[in-house]
Amino acid sequence: MEHNSLPVEQLFDSFKTGDEKKAEKAFAFLFELHYQRLWMFASLYLPEDILTEDIVNESFAKAWGKRKTYHSHDHFLNSLHEITKNACISRQRALKREKKALKEHSDLVEFYENDSDTESIHKQLLEKALNHMGNMSQISRRILTLFYLEGKSIAEIASELKMTREAVSTRKTRALQSF
Repeated sequence: MEHNSLPVEQLFDSFKTGDEKKAEKAFAFLFELHYQRLWMFASLYLPEDILTEDIVNESFAKAWGKRKTYHSHDHFLNSLHEITKNACISRQRALKREKKALKEHSDLVEFYENDSDTESIHKQLLEKALNHMGNMSQISRRILTLFYLEGKSIAEIASELKMTREAVSTRKTRALQSF
């Protein structure tokens, strides 16, 4: 069967109600017939050709899945445009969110890279903490070092230092209160 000689509505009927093989052939023809126009439509919404191509292909895939619900070729075409428009708008929103997140991340990185005050504050706090820790008992220093610098849990520290969890927790709390 040569598709070029058949009216579009007849092809559409094959697409909608034909057996799987006829439906696939009719769909391939409808895809070729409408792809370029739908691509141009989607490109009005999206900045990159690759995004446009993805959206159009996804729209046709969704239309294929709904093929039995279309009443006519015009209904199919309108739905295809609606699917495409909604997908483009969703993609635009996602791109805006990504752009905003990247900007916020970039701003934070720039702030921390360029903020000598933050670096100075960290340095001062570390010096004070180390000085203060020098005045603590050896066991309290060890507990704080294991907990904060090595990331060990209270249970792990208790096991390593052969102490009860409660004793480790109490020593840690008292050491922190002394700051």
